[in-house]
Amino acid sequence: MHALMTMKELIDEQCILVDIKASSKKQLIQDMAG
Repeated sequence: MHALMTMKELIDEQCILVDIKASSKKQLIQDMAG
């Protein structure tokens, strides 16, 4: 059970990192387009 919880936490962290990368990339594109 604990191992599953840890995996879920790792996946959640990955998702957060991906979100941050995606939003910063979006910001970068907007800056270049602006």
